[in-house]
Amino acid sequence: MQDCDVILEPVPPTEADVVAEPTPDRSTATKVVLSYLLCGITWGTTWYAIRVCVAPGGYTPFAAAAIRFTLASLLFAITCYFYRRRLRMPTGVEVKWLMFCGFLSAVGYVLLYTAERTVSGGLCAVLSATTPLIAALLASFTGVERLSKTVVAGSVVAFLGVLLVFLDRLNVSPTQASAAALVIAMCFFGAASNTGTKRHAHNIPPLVTTTVFFTTIAIVLWIGALVAGECTVPQPLPFLPTLALLHLTIPGTFMSFICYFYFLKHVRLSTATSLSFVTPVIALVIDTFVEKQAVLSTNTYLGIATVLVGVGLCMFVQIQKEKGGPKEVTPPVLKNQKTA
Repeated sequence: MQDCDVILEPVPPTEADVVAEPTPDRSTATKVVLSYLLCGITWGTTWYAIRVCVAPGGYTPFAAAAIRFTLASLLFAITCYFYRRRLRMPTGVEVKWLMFCGFLSAVGYVLLYTAERTVSGGLCAVLSATTPLIAALLASFTGVERLSKTVVAGSVVAFLGVLLVFLDRLNVSPTQASAAALVIAMCFFGAASNTGTKRHAHNIPPLVTTTVFFTTIAIVLWIGALVAGECTVPQPLPFLPTLALLHLTIPGTFMSFICYFYFLKHVRLSTATSLSFVTPVIALVIDTFVEKQAVLSTNTYLGIATVLVGVGLCMFVQIQKEKGGPKEVTPPVLKNQKTA
């Protein structure tokens, strides 16, 4: 789901998922555009919001992430309850896989929240945009889906950009280089989570998937916070970090996921996938105006541009697949990216 920090990655459809594209009325088209804009803008702002949330005087990484996903899980669980008669409940095996994938994602979130204490949200957003590329490589390796030559080329270009960013951050300080490495490690955990969810639980209703997934993340994070001794909440509650936490929880997770599910039913897959490109750009624009501490150099911006070119190549593959074909209605898969 586009973590957005949290972000969603649409899964390539099966034959049963391909249907004729309906002609939306004006009201539906307006809602689709608004839903897309809300997801893009909201997920583009979550990266900076995480930095504010875990800044000195704010929340610890474990506590911030745990509180966020606990509140989000409660909101999704309440929504699930009201729509329970329309939803297919997962089997025991599907629940176990969702929980395992949620565990992997929880580890990724801890890495991300820790990294954002040092490097800018925009840089984290760009590096996390490689998650779909890593997921494609893992999916090919595990036999989940076939890998195209263009995706391989895009992955190589993107990872060259990642290398440029890492080497430049190493010249700035070992701490910033370590933070960049944590974000890349987060991408691997997120990609592994995507692959597992796609293979074993993609037929579960999205609302049920989200509820089980985020609940698992919250439980794992609270256990980690207890072990690390980070269960305490700052008193009194710091104003800006708490405001950022609420932003991450309500619009950044709950509202944006509902909007994503809505517009995913009415747009082509390439349109939904474009969030992987749009979100980092928005995050970088926000950094330009509000980021005061983590200053990026020219070489870092060169690496960022290289990463975005690689991601753009992979988006081009999806656009070519859809040319002249019917609309693809696809189930979403949870991932750490686009959203933070």
